[in-house]
Amino acid sequence: MTSEREELLALLDELNQAIANAAEALSASRADNRRFRQLIAKGTPLRDALSVVSAPESRASVEVALKHMERTRHQLRRIVLALGMNEGMSLAEVGRLYGISRQLASRLVAEAHEDGEYAPS
Repeated sequence: MTSEREELLALLDELNQAIANAAEALSASRADNRRFRQLIAKGTPLRDALSVVSAPESRASVEVALKHMERTRHQLRRIVLALGMNEGMSLAEVGRLYGISRQLASRLVAEAHEDGEYAPS
């Protein structure tokens, strides 16, 4: 198995875990928002309501999880494009099959070349 395929498999695993982490963070944030809404609806003063829910921690957790998921998704796109091109597919074909525009595909390949990564052979 090529190193690109191995990296793609590892990134797929990492993305699946990042999605699960983001879903967990979003679920916790949703629960906090429900609780916050209940408190506000009951007339609880904002200061008290905010001190009951973990808004800063919840917001930070969601932000970190979503950023990690997006970084991993970005890396995945780059390796998919490189692998497809190394297997003889055109940039437009890989982009179309993967569901991204030709322009985005072109930008990702240029970015990978600038970074010295995933250059098609």
